[in-house]
Amino acid sequence: MRHGDIIIEKSGGSDKQPVGRVIFFDGSEHIYLFNNFTGLLRVKDKEKWDSKYVFYSPFFNYIKGGTKAYENKTTGLYNLKTDDYVSKYEVKEVSIERQKDICKKLDMLYEIIKLQREQITQLGELIKSRFVEMFGDPITNPMGWDKKPLADKCDIITGNTPSRKVSEYYGDYVEWIKSDNINTPNANLTTAEEYLSEEGLKIGRSVDAGSILMTCIAGGIGCIGNVAIANRKVSFNQQINGINPKDIYCLNFQNA
Repeated sequence: MRHGDIIIEKSGGSDKQPVGRVIFFDGSEHIYLFNNFTGLLRVKDKEKWDSKYVFYSPFFNYIKGGTKAYENKTTGLYNLKTDDYVSKYEVKEVSIERQKDICKKLDMLYEIIKLQREQITQLGELIKSRFVEMFGDPITNPMGWDKKPLADKCDIITGNTPSRKVSEYYGDYVEWIKSDNINTPNANLTTAEEYLSEEGLKIGRSVDAGSILMTCIAGGIGCIGNVAIANRKVSFNQQINGINPKDIYCLNFQNA
């Protein structure tokens, strides 16, 4: 591989994570290789095109879901119709000077985002240490706090998924929370990408602000056992699965 190469994912992904991710290679040349699950894009004319600028274009296109139309699924994996995608996708042509200026600004923005993520991680660690400082380790319980089973302190509510075959069940009435929305350092739900209609909510399940949602099946980016506070009224799904039929549980302390 050479500096400035763009690696594109050809095989992988999932129902919640489309195939087609791209990364920009800025490592040492002629040392690293790429495997058959990925492809390599290399700028031909570097006098006309800046490699980083070319990278940012399909990078943002992926974020917008632009690779979904070029997916097919075989043997449980999602594959990108790479040749078809690359031949049809167009990168906006501007002067090389403009390209470098755009990349400079985007690089600065991503450096800020990186620093903010590091701060959030550190704040999360601070919260954990402060909790232990005030209450002790919840497992060893060195302070001798009285403990009660969680099931004795709250109502446990399961979700429900309106049929996907009825389009009228989905709309813009109330957010439909999935396990990926319960993966946040500040313990609040992230904004849902999908909503139920009023008709869909009659079949679905909603909870009021103040309820706690916990994942029981790992999502695309989530983990089992993640918890978040519903700071607004939401509905949440039930994933049908042969091993564990519940995706999310709601722990409701208001009526317990």
